[in-house]
Amino acid sequence: MPDASTYPGVYVEELPSGVRTIAGVATSVTAFVGRALRGLIDEPVIINNYGDFERIFGGLWHQSSLGYAVQDFYWNGGGQAIIVRLFHSTNQPSTATLNANGLPLIAAAPGAWGNNLRARIELVDTPGWAERYGLQEGELFNLTVRDTKTGVTEAFQNVSIKDSPRQVAAVLANSSMLVRAQEMSGDTMPAEHASVPDIWTDDTASSKVESHNQADDGDDLDQSDFTGTGKEAAQQGLYALEKSDLFNLLCIPPYLAKSNLNEDVDADLVSKTATYCEKRRAMLIVDAPVGWTDAANAKDNQLGTFVH
Repeated sequence: MPDASTYPGVYVEELPSGVRTIAGVATSVTAFVGRALRGLIDEPVIINNYGDFERIFGGLWHQSSLGYAVQDFYWNGGGQAIIVRLFHSTNQPSTATLNANGLPLIAAAPGAWGNNLRARIELVDTPGWAERYGLQEGELFNLTVRDTKTGVTEAFQNVSIKDSPRQVAAVLANSSMLVRAQEMSGDTMPAEHASVPDIWTDDTASSKVESHNQADDGDDLDQSDFTGTGKEAAQQGLYALEKSDLFNLLCIPPYLAKSNLNEDVDADLVSKTATYCEKRRAMLIVDAPVGWTDAANAKDNQLGTFVH
């Protein structure tokens, strides 16, 4: 019996043969580009279910329709998706920073989510470990980072501020979804935090983001965040999808705040995105203009007047 592929109406039927069959190719990889509560910026991230979106990008958020579009995608049987998070900076700090007893850290991505981070330092006192990495005794420490809102915790054992295979900035850049190490002056080791029963609420046992280092969630997106000057060359905005091998559908959800009655995607952006989809052999999905209130109105204002 034919097996349904991941795209409705497309079926694959294998017949007995002495030759190797041709492997099927996914036909419903859908890319979504827009604003999210958290997550890396200008990076295509593959997800396989809505739980992935909640964990990585923060789930539903009243400031953006992206989460609702992704949720509808999975409610209607969607399979694999690619998410590109965009961020429009304001005059306020966009990325939270904290100082973990002398170790300066910065949230891995912009947004107020980083204000919930805490970090803890424990010095390594096991003889012999430092020598394995070409270091002196006392130059290793353990770093634990926690997002106190979600409970996500990362632990990094035997790291150092010294140049070594365990240099903390390199380790965090390769392994952490929560923080990065800021540039450090000097080579003074961070101090150890105290040991108390609840390390994530006691300021002597872990370090928090102080009020003057807190970030905000930025502003509503505009067209420049998708296709502005330099975005294509830098593979940012819409063109971050150049880092992705394959997608078949591309969705640009309305990107203005829900309180704004004009939620249309800019006509020029629709045009540029359609051109990009043609290049990538993908289909564009975009909401109809809010002015199309009935069939007659839509007929009188055909898509050609919407897409230049």
